Amino acid sequence: MPSRNLVLLTHLRPSGKYRQTVQQDAVDAFWHGYLSLWHPHIVLESAGPPKLGTQEEFEPVVADNLFIIPETPYQYHGTEWQEQQKAAGSIVIAAVPSWDDTQANLTETLALTHDAEPRDWLPFAALGMGYLILDAYCDAQDHSNPLDSQNFYDKVKQAAQATTVDDRQHHLGQAAHLLQEAREVVNPSQLYQAVTLFMDGVPSESKLSDWINAAAPFTLVGSSSWLEEWQKAFPTMSEPLKQQMKAGTIDWWGGIRLETHEALLPSSAWLANLQQGLEQAREWSGKHLESAGRCHFAATPTMPTWYQSYQIKRAIGFSNDSGVWPHTSNSLTAWRGPDSQLLESCMKKPEPLDTSETAFHLGHLLYEAGTAEYVAWLHLGMMRGNLEMSLWFRCWRELHRLAPVFGHLGHLEQTIRDIPATEQFTPANGDDYQSDYLLELTGQCDSPAKPDPISRFVTAQQQWRQWEMARTMESLATTLTPTFKAVAGWEQLSHQLLLGTGTVPDGVNQPALKALASRLMSPSSTKSPGYLIFNACSFARKASVQLPQASTLLPAPAWASQKAEQGIDAVIDVPALGFAWVPLAVEKGAKVRVPKTNLVQGTALQNDYLMLEIDPETGGLRSIRDAVKQLPRLGQQLVFAPGSTMHCDSIKTLRQGHAVGEIQSQGRLLDAHQQVLATFRQTYRLWAGSKMVELDIHLEPATPVMGYPWHAYYGCRWAWRDTQSRLQKSIHHSKLPSMQTRPETPGFIELETPHGRVAIFSAGQPFWQRHSSRMLDTVLLVEGETASDFHFAISLDDDLPHQTAQHWLTPLLTLPTEGMPTAGTSGWFFHIDAPSVLMMDMHPGTTAPRTIIMRLLETYGYATEATLQCPKPPQSARVVDSWGETKQTLTINGDSVSLHLGCYEFQQVALEF
Repeated sequence: MPSRNLVLLTHLRPSGKYRQTVQQDAVDAFWHGYLSLWHPHIVLESAGPPKLGTQEEFEPVVADNLFIIPETPYQYHGTEWQEQQKAAGSIVIAAVPSWDDTQANLTETLALTHDAEPRDWLPFAALGMGYLILDAYCDAQDHSNPLDSQNFYDKVKQAAQATTVDDRQHHLGQAAHLLQEAREVVNPSQLYQAVTLFMDGVPSESKLSDWINAAAPFTLVGSSSWLEEWQKAFPTMSEPLKQQMKAGTIDWWGGIRLETHEALLPSSAWLANLQQGLEQAREWSGKHLESAGRCHFAATPTMPTWYQSYQIKRAIGFSNDSGVWPHTSNSLTAWRGPDSQLLESCMKKPEPLDTSETAFHLGHLLYEAGTAEYVAWLHLGMMRGNLEMSLWFRCWRELHRLAPVFGHLGHLEQTIRDIPATEQFTPANGDDYQSDYLLELTGQCDSPAKPDPISRFVTAQQQWRQWEMARTMESLATTLTPTFKAVAGWEQLSHQLLLGTGTVPDGVNQPALKALASRLMSPSSTKSPGYLIFNACSFARKASVQLPQASTLLPAPAWASQKAEQGIDAVIDVPALGFAWVPLAVEKGAKVRVPKTNLVQGTALQNDYLMLEIDPETGGLRSIRDAVKQLPRLGQQLVFAPGSTMHCDSIKTLRQGHAVGEIQSQGRLLDAHQQVLATFRQTYRLWAGSKMVELDIHLEPATPVMGYPWHAYYGCRWAWRDTQSRLQKSIHHSKLPSMQTRPETPGFIELETPHGRVAIFSAGQPFWQRHSSRMLDTVLLVEGETASDFHFAISLDDDLPHQTAQHWLTPLLTLPTEGMPTAGTSGWFFHIDAPSVLMMDMHPGTTAPRTIIMRLLETYGYATEATLQCPKPPQSARVVDSWGETKQTLTINGDSVSLHLGCYEFQQVALEF
């Protein structure tokens, strides 16, 4: 057989020094042509390894050349030149972007029996790929290629000539080790490669089964719900996947049940999603996951805190969408949370496996990995799609099966286990993270638009707080009432809340309230009908309540009361995690507390703490002042972002008295041509003894909003005078400074000026946009949003805004009774004496009967010692993680438990009675 020269006729060259901009079709045709030249049949007839060349290098025409010419990019080769080559005895074959078509051309021209992926061809193509990448790798390091090409190719030929499988594998392994030895001459350091697959495609269309059948190590990243759907589509593959997970071949970075918009959801949503996802992951892998990951952005500075509570040590520090993460120069970073908990974070985004351009740049990527960091490692992965294994990666994986030519090819945890992470000494701040949720939900990104892109977060905030409150009241009943049985189904309800399909049912608190009332009520036969009022927060409150059956003004613990259309409107003083009782009526002449003045004064509202004035021309808030300095702090109007004018048509008083004052303005938003853009109704409400004013907005646009959501929206604009003001935003009950133009928070924004602080509570509205240095918009309506009612609260010089936020979202719970409590008209069940320690909720424990777990959070940013007083002495008190495992035993002194919380620490205290 004649010995042919093998030539890929192209001007493209894989470079190790820099990335090239090359069209995908051109790279595909390049690799299909080049790898075809390593077919065993062609190797047997060749004189040496394939060469990359151009037409000019092969003139004059000589015999015994085999040319493969990629059709993309276009290269001019005259018909005469190709005919002359064929006439001289050479062969010319076309390579195209389709692998099947390229193989068909090869098979037809050479009369080969060739499948699309023959088993005996793959290792030869793998060696050819390694041969080309080694040359580019040496060029990147300005090092001559130390490989003895002839000796290497002789081994490849011997493998092609082998008649047995063992003999062929022996020669293929020898050739691969020659490549490895040559690479180690250039760079003797250990190289690592990790392969990561993101489960972000349609599960039923996934090619994950091919990866499982290949039995090669890789990492899966994504939610357990994706695997559930995949299992339904491929039921026979779930068991092999579980076996490989348990064996450690496949590594899973997950920990979540659903891919939700958690960056703007409450803390309880985070924890519920983690709890359910990790429990399902344990069923799949047979162990607790120590590594967390997700496909889409959902990060906050508090994330290390939540992860550490579930014993998670590592996390993915990037996403495949437009969410913003902190910038770091190293691929592995010790991510420090606000409470100083450290979480090892992988910040290196993988090079895409689903494009052959990555293969074209492997020489450069390997060189860059070796120079950028202390330990050289390359991250390869598939960020989205159906996870189909590409042709070039099949070759690359086969090469590393023969020998670790460019290091070990494994999964992510195996790769980074021994690589030190560079510590991030200062915790990340709130501005280091920014989602693209508004663009995503309005269809401005690749994903389709979803309904209610803003109000979904408002609903979630309210529903999760109701969920927390219901579990808290149930825990109190469990502790104090031996016969009370906890209601089942909380986990299922939390899953529905995560999906956005469930709501906390009305009356869910009634069994717990009745059980508590039965313990508190006097056994006396004396009838004294009234209302028992419960506080589910860990701090004392002056809170408003409507008592429809009450008929007279009320005594203490009522702070103020007044007649309503039905019953009595009252402000009640309720102890922390406690109760208050008021009668339905008092006898004539009985003492009741009545403030000195009415709350409504013309178009203004005023109590002992606040003064606010409504602008009669716009209907907006002209100013809000404190009762001492009486300096205007904040103004408010409704706006349409491209331009509008707010015009008031009427102002009227809805409620006027000593307990509550309520004023409503109505009007229109007009454009520059005085055309009506929308009609509005704003209701201002102020309660006696309250340090915050409530603002309810009803907005009806004349036409639906259309366009880019950050430019075309209806919003609530807040304005102040001082240009030197600073903003802080809440992130999971803690305040962090923010300099962003578009700060995101569903909690509150605090404005700090030389005259004091103003906190704006949005009840879950998460999107804000600054204008200049003294205006801030809360985005209300964008394309796809159907809500028309919005709620805000404003407080001045609030030292405890985290408490105010929870107070506003937590209504008092009322229960009509026939008697009064034995302990008096008010009392507490549990009491925490540190105002900086906020109780998120309580829930019954699962490890022992009559155990409750109290979830606490330090919100000031200072280490705190506190005392927790209980209704009776607990048998044990422990700090536990989210799995219920003991981390620390706490000191008990009678009915008191000593607590120690660090800066912004999240702590779970298990109390057994």
